[in-house]
Parts: sequence; C-alpha cells; structure tokens
Amino acid sequence: RWIDLDKPVSIKNCKSLPETGAHFKFAIQFFPECMKVQLVQDCVKVMFFKQELLRLVSDVEVKITSENRIINAVAYVCLVAHENPKENHFNILDKKFHLIFPAHVLDSYDISKNEWIEYIKQPLEIAMTQHYTDPLCAALSFIEQSPMYGVNYFEIKNKKKVNFLLGVDCFGLSIYRPTNRVEPINAFSWSELNKVSYVDTKFFITFLKEKSKEFVFEAKSSRVCDEMIKIIMGNHKRFMRRAEES
Repeated sequence: RWIDLDKPVSIKNCKSLPETGAHFKFAIQFFPECMKVQLVQDCVKVMFFKQELLRLVSDVEVKITSENRIINAVAYVCLVAHENPKENHFNILDKKFHLIFPAHVLDSYDISKNEWIEYIKQPLEIAMTQHYTDPLCAALSFIEQSPMYGVNYFEIKNKKKVNFLLGVDCFGLSIYRPTNRVEPINAFSWSELNKVSYVDTKFFITFLKEKSKEFVFEAKSSRVCDEMIKIIMGNHKRFMRRAEES
C-alpha cells in the first residue's frame, strides 16, 4: 500500500516482521508526461530509469527492438559503473546481463549472449567517454514511448462479471483485456472525466459530456477502490497543474 504523506505514519498500518520492524519500499507513484522536461535532478532520473527499465525489459508482453535493448543495456551499465567506480564496464555487462536480457528475450532472438555483448561493445565504448546521464536520457526516451510506461493496473469486473483491467497513467484511464496490457480497448483522457467515486467495492466514473453513460465496475475490495481513487486523483491533480502552467 502507498503511504499517505499527509498523515503520520503508524506502525499499525504497515506490514512488519518481529525482528526488523516495518518495511518500506521507495518507489515512483506518479509519472510525468515528458521526462526530459520534467525530470531535472539526476537522482530522480536514476530512480525512474531503474524502476521502469527493469519492469519493462522483464515483461514478456513488452516488445522491444534489438536497437533499443542495446541502448538500455548501455545506459544500465554506465549507471552501475557510475555507482561502482572501481568496477570495469565490461565486467558489469557480463555480471548484469541476465537482468537486461532475461531468458525469454534470449529465446526470442537467434542471438547468443556473446553476440549481444559484441553488439553492445562499440556503443558502450562511446558512452564511456560521456557523462553517465547522456545514455540514461536516451534510454528514458525509449521508456517514455512504451505503451506500458507509468501505467498502474487494477483488476475490475463489469456489470456482467467479465474481467478487465483498469489502467491509470498520466494521460487518463484505459480499459484492457487481462490478456493484453499493451493495447487498450477503450481510453479516456483526463479532460473527459467529471467525477470518480466508490461505494464499498463498486466504482463510478462520470463524464463531462451530458449524454455519456456513467461507467460502473466492481473491484476486488474497498481497499483496492481506495488505492484506485488515490492514484486517479493524484494523476488528475498533476494534469490540472500542467494545464494551468501551459
């Protein structure tokens, strides 16, 4: 669960282990439309890169070209080398290869590990002469173009009890089939929405167009509804802020 930063953190609301106490994971909750413009600090760029890159490259549904996989690999190696100055770039590539080239990726290409490393060698040598954020920004541009970039998925059911996924991101809401988290079957921009609310496990979305029907679906629990509305309201708030600034 996401911590409500407007309220004091209570140990009662956190999962804990008797030996070590509460466990917290620092993660990104809201994503910008344009990372190149909106991410200013290098440490923030690193956080976005690590979280989204490893999520996308390990997902079997995400299709990534071989060129982009090389760009991502170069950026990741340069970042790890920056964090571990005594480590050799090519040793890092060998050690971390399984993270950026999972088994399903190797199976989908007729290219061996050694061949991938040979393809990566030249662009990596060029990147080694640059600041580590240069290849990082190139990789962030790819991540931003991914259809799964920054999407939070929630399991829902319609009135006929058919399973779907609700996707929430910086652009609006999308409806997906459970077997395809890449291509939405319907999408609504933030500018189309009027109000969101929930009662118990039922979630309601109304639109600004007068003749538009209210969108009603059911979530697994009221806690999931609460999480959904926080993500939706947080993204909508940032959308309104961007609209005011433009």
